Amino acid sequence: MSFIRTGFRELALKLKRQRTRIALRHERRLLQKSEINLGREGTAQAANFPELRNEIVALKKLEQEQKEVALRIARIDEGIKRIEEERQQIAREQANGIAKLEAEKSRFFKSVTRRRAPQRYPNESSARWSGAFRRAKLPIAIS
Repeated sequence: MSFIRTGFRELALKLKRQRTRIALRHERRLLQKSEINLGREGTAQAANFPELRNEIVALKKLEQEQKEVALRIARIDEGIKRIEEERQQIAREQANGIAKLEAEKSRFFKSVTRRRAPQRYPNESSARWSGAFRRAKLPIAIS
């Protein structure tokens, strides 16, 4: 029995909340309409006074200019972001390219020095002797 009573109570509360929401929506619409009408009435009254009319026109122009400036700033920010991303991309590509070139250069120099080392000094003693002859500026006679 208490379950049924609780169920009815919950249903009644739900209906009450729903009615309150509907009433709030209706009041909100009425409030918006009255604010719009009040704004129209105010601009209509301001049209009777040339100073106010000029002020209103100036304010509208200012608002329009602010919107245009905001759009320009947004476009410039997007352009700056795009340029920064491109710079970072180019920097990464350059770093990768330099790293590859350095690796190739080191491999090349290692292979060249391996090839030339036996040709210059067939053994350790001839290397010492050729250094001595070079210091003495004598022609190398050791073979």
